[in-house]
Amino acid sequence: MKTFHSVYRYIAVLCFGICTVGLLSATASAQTTFNSGSTGADGALVFYTPPSGRHAHAMAYDVARQQVILFGGYGASGLDDDTWEWNNTRWTLKNPITRPSARYEHAMVYDSTRQVMVLFGGIGTSGDFNDTWEYDGTTWTLKTPANSPDPRYSHTMVYDAARQRVVLFGGLSSSTGYGNDTWEYDGTTWTQRTPATTPSVRTDHAMVYDAARQRVVLFSGNNNVNDTWEYDGTTWTQRTPATSPTARSAHAMVYDAARQRVVLFGGYNSSGVYVNDTWEYDGTTWTQRTPATSPPERYSHTMAYDSIHQAIVLFGGCCNVFNDTWLWNGTTWSAPVQTQTSPVIGMSTRPDGIWHYTTIDIPAGVKVSFKSNPANTPVVWLATGAVHIAGEIDLDGVNASYGSVDPGNEAPGGPGFLG
Repeated sequence: MKTFHSVYRYIAVLCFGICTVGLLSATASAQTTFNSGSTGADGALVFYTPPSGRHAHAMAYDVARQQVILFGGYGASGLDDDTWEWNNTRWTLKNPITRPSARYEHAMVYDSTRQVMVLFGGIGTSGDFNDTWEYDGTTWTLKTPANSPDPRYSHTMVYDAARQRVVLFGGLSSSTGYGNDTWEYDGTTWTQRTPATTPSVRTDHAMVYDAARQRVVLFSGNNNVNDTWEYDGTTWTQRTPATSPTARSAHAMVYDAARQRVVLFGGYNSSGVYVNDTWEYDGTTWTQRTPATSPPERYSHTMAYDSIHQAIVLFGGCCNVFNDTWLWNGTTWSAPVQTQTSPVIGMSTRPDGIWHYTTIDIPAGVKVSFKSNPANTPVVWLATGAVHIAGEIDLDGVNASYGSVDPGNEAPGGPGFLG
């Protein structure tokens, strides 16, 4: 689509700090001079390509590196084996040489003692797995414990920080069927526990570790019962809260350490209806929250608690194969970042054509174009901080060009402009 009438009429000029910029006018020979420094009043210009839409992926927060880690899932094009990181601003695709095979319905938790992600099981094109992987922020490593649970999927795992153990419960195995077995992983081997009482067999349940009360908390699943259970490392105990969410499957649950609450969102109920309700559990009862805005109804999504920013991060889900990112701060759900791969900037919102950004980030895969205004105003981007342009800026649609980037602030490899 041709967005500009003339390559000489619309020139994007990127500046760093206080600068003097020459702009080409409507004729090639005429020039005018613009002198300004950016105030940063327009904030950061951020566009990026998020993970593709998916469900039944796994996600956990790496406390040491302050990143939410996402792996795998089932998307529109099939199974995924990609690793992504969320830094409270944007998603970044990682490219470890070695990684688990593509899968979904796996489980992953962060071992805060050893500072690694621990992933177990799931199902792929060859069936269900019982492999154990660890991710240190750079590399995925396949572990070889002497003992492991049976292959399975739709199970849950949490990290018991007090006892320094990963706890696994339930799931579905092609070899043994539905399970209600409890396993623990200490970083070396898996050990099956045999508590006198356990929840019934189930899949698609949700489970978290309540650090304040040092209890694992489990809720519901495909058993169609809205039961709440707690595990103290020795015994499973069924709780009887006065109020509970309705029975559901494929919901997501996480522990908000700052507010000392278990937070539950979504899933599908016993009638097969997708829901988007938010509940919290304080160790005694469940309370439904009623935020003004909520993510759309979904199931098989994931959530992780970002302890640095004290926010719960939600990503993806079914059955629209979502790839949206939402944050819960204890009061409000918000979608924090514009995630367009082909954004259009309307110049009518800034008649003088000048934007005062703090930073500019247009990564590979993103093409930015413009919608002109009647005055045919030239486009000027000023930035007080870093300028990163690895994507494309569509200036003319035929003979693209650009003004200048101050020396030292070019994107690695040079800016890419669509010609």
